[in-house]
Amino acid sequence: MTEKTSETDGQAETGEQAETGEQAEQAETGEQTETVEQAETDGQVETGEQAETVEQAEQAETGEQTETVEQAETAEQAGGAEVGAAARLRRKVRTGVVVSDQNDKTVTVLVERQFAHRLYTKQIRKTKKYRAHDEKNQYRNGDVVRITETRPLSKTKRWRVLELLERSE
Repeated sequence: MTEKTSETDGQAETGEQAETGEQAEQAETGEQTETVEQAETDGQVETGEQAETVEQAEQAETGEQTETVEQAETAEQAGGAEVGAAARLRRKVRTGVVVSDQNDKTVTVLVERQFAHRLYTKQIRKTKKYRAHDEKNQYRNGDVVRITETRPLSKTKRWRVLELLERSE
């Protein structure tokens, strides 16, 4: 029995090796077949053409990156006007009432927003005060003004007055 077991074990090992060898050959052939099938679907027959396509794709990606760098350099040479203009278009704009004009070149604007409560859908009013830059000290209490976001002008001032919508009397 021992001899038969060892022979069986030997055959099993040989069988496993044969299966493994066949599987390896089939796996290699299968991979190559898939590659050829992929190439045929792309309209390519040779494996070399497929490699060239990958290289061309990488070059195209690199070319896009180069164009982006060139565009950035052009924008910098133009003084960054295009980049600045795009940023200005995205700035937040609010409308509110001037509640304080005591400080020099600064007004405090009360902005009210109204929204529905998430759960109860009741209309809620929230107010927030913004300190806005008033270059000519021309806005008074009660004026309705439009303000826009800007770079930090002081510790608390991040907005500037765009226009007067309604003068208080």
